[in-house]
Amino acid sequence: MSNKVFNVIAELNLVSHNSHKYLSDLSIVIPTYNRQELILKQCIYWYGSGVQLIILDGSTVPLDRKLLDSINGFENVIYKYLPISIQERMCKSIDFIKKPFAMYCSDDNFLLPFGVNAAIEKLIKDSNLVACMGQSLRLKWIKPKYFGISKIYNRFQNYNLLQDSPYERLRYLFNNYNNITSYAVMPTEVYKYSWGNLGDGYSTSNIYEFEQCFSTLILGRVATTKDFYWVQSTNTDIVDNANDNRFLLVSDWWNSNSYNLEKDYFLNKFSKIWNSLYGEDPIKIKKDLEILFTVYVQGQSKRYSLHDSYFNSRFINNIVPWYRILANRFEFLGKIRRFIINFIALRSFVALEDDWLISRRISKQKFLYEELSLITRILQEYELLLKKLQ
Repeated sequence: MSNKVFNVIAELNLVSHNSHKYLSDLSIVIPTYNRQELILKQCIYWYGSGVQLIILDGSTVPLDRKLLDSINGFENVIYKYLPISIQERMCKSIDFIKKPFAMYCSDDNFLLPFGVNAAIEKLIKDSNLVACMGQSLRLKWIKPKYFGISKIYNRFQNYNLLQDSPYERLRYLFNNYNNITSYAVMPTEVYKYSWGNLGDGYSTSNIYEFEQCFSTLILGRVATTKDFYWVQSTNTDIVDNANDNRFLLVSDWWNSNSYNLEKDYFLNKFSKIWNSLYGEDPIKIKKDLEILFTVYVQGQSKRYSLHDSYFNSRFINNIVPWYRILANRFEFLGKIRRFIINFIALRSFVALEDDWLISRRISKQKFLYEELSLITRILQEYELLLKKLQ
């Protein structure tokens, strides 16, 4: 790394001083599209960890030369400008992996090193597992230099797919769906099998989540740890292109007759894979998968209807906005509002920057506190860092 970049990172205290045993055995693949400002944040975050970063940039324009020079200065970072589809980039990613474990991460999310290290350790100790992940947190940028970090959306607690047969694992998954494999760490050969064989020709890239999940669960068991592992960002908008069409949900895709050929391709593909591995009747497998997908779609419909009924309620739409307006106007009401937020925060493990709750609750978990603090510092100081690099 150039002295200038290193000096600025050190000056702004953006270097993690923690090291974990297994991170040097890990490759992280980060595809990005027209959000190139996020790339340097990931490079800074993983600097010095031993992790190999593989950044596959499908943006419409190449990276700015100064930013590219800064990124190329980082050790263990491979940057490739590949203006091709997400499916093609993920399939291409297997050519660059140099470590025994690999995983995917979106450009706007952060993985927590302590939790990732624990997941790798679990894989090493249990050879029956093909993938492992931990618990998730949600990060929201509330206002400049003020963040909320919550576990309220975490759905991975005690969520494991340890059934003996692939059908039982998939049956449990589709009756209690969580995206457990996309962000899981896995042995490189499993990564290559699951991410390296994505089909093409789908009308939405959302289906790749299910392709990758099917491939993984057909191979073996997936487990979770109790450690916090993944921080999801809620502050970046979806960047879509014509090939992605991410606004077409899988449930809508499945329910529409317009995509029957794609659905048939999907079911036939995995029926054949299943048959080649276990010798079961592909016609029966296809029917079973069709039933499971229908169960999933019905479950998603219930989930979204409950979500809509909550957010469309009079209380949420009428009372809360008025109270927020008054709280911003009158200091006393503002204190009451902050007290209520902090009370909820304490119960749902929200860390509010510049608030005493962060030290009371999170500082007891040393690595978690330091990793979350590094994330917030990178987000807070990023614009200043860019100015110093000019």
